[in-house]
Amino acid sequence: MNALLECAKSQGLQKMVGRILASNRDMLQFVSGLGFAISDSAEGDWMKIASIDL
Repeated sequence: MNALLECAKSQGLQKMVGRILASNRDMLQFVSGLGFAISDSAEGDWMKIASIDL
């Protein structure tokens, strides 16, 4: 994942955003550990948004 983030940054991307099921606790914990901010989604309680500034 770190390689993906570095590649995206080197290509000029400024932010990475992903949608994660709220029930997927392992993925939420994983991306949180990488520095992603987790927020609620307007789609409903079942979805979270993970984002990180590159």
